Amino acid sequence: MLLLSFFAVMAFAASAQKSYNVSVISPTSGMIMVKGQKYTLQLKITNAGMSAIPMGDTVMVDISVNGMSAYMGGTILMTPIAMGGSQTFNIPDFSYSGFTANNDNSSICMTVSIPHNTNSGTSKSCQTVKLRLSAPTAVATAVQEAALSFYPNPAGSFLKIKSAAGTKGSFKLFDISGRQVASLAIVGGEQQLATDSYSSGMYFYNVQSDNGTLLQSGKLSIAH
Repeated sequence: MLLLSFFAVMAFAASAQKSYNVSVISPTSGMIMVKGQKYTLQLKITNAGMSAIPMGDTVMVDISVNGMSAYMGGTILMTPIAMGGSQTFNIPDFSYSGFTANNDNSSICMTVSIPHNTNSGTSKSCQTVKLRLSAPTAVATAVQEAALSFYPNPAGSFLKIKSAAGTKGSFKLFDISGRQVASLAIVGGEQQLATDSYSSGMYFYNVQSDNGTLLQSGKLSIAH
């Protein structure tokens, strides 16, 4: 009976060790990634088991983009990962060119396995990014910046936002503490944001294009 209990405890300890989680640090959610450009990706492995992941074990990483394999590689653990501890790993010079159109909902997934002393299982984490065939040009950005205007300033019960036809993006308003208080989709033409419920004072705004490029930022005042 004691012998069986001993083996049960050992089996539990072995299975408990086989537990780790991976999370994607970079790219961040909504990040723009341009075809052919190189990026440094970063992931974090957290040890959720009952013993340390030993030094010398191999960390294998498989990266897929929209379900298609884009990278496979490995690295040796130079220091152990203690129980409850974590380590971050960089994947430099990552580039992906296997797409033919812009895509705002592309999924980059990182699957990690530590096959030697730890286990042969895997842990997976994904992030949604925006893939672009080319980077936005400085000329296009400058045209859009010049097309945005705001009035009255200070605003009273409303703020009007005027942009050139065809301009698309998002307007966000923040109070002095950095808390976002308003968001409005920019669709071109004149739009109105009700500000009668906001406290009088200084506010900050930014406008981003649909592809995440910052078009304009600045200060606005509200006075009642």
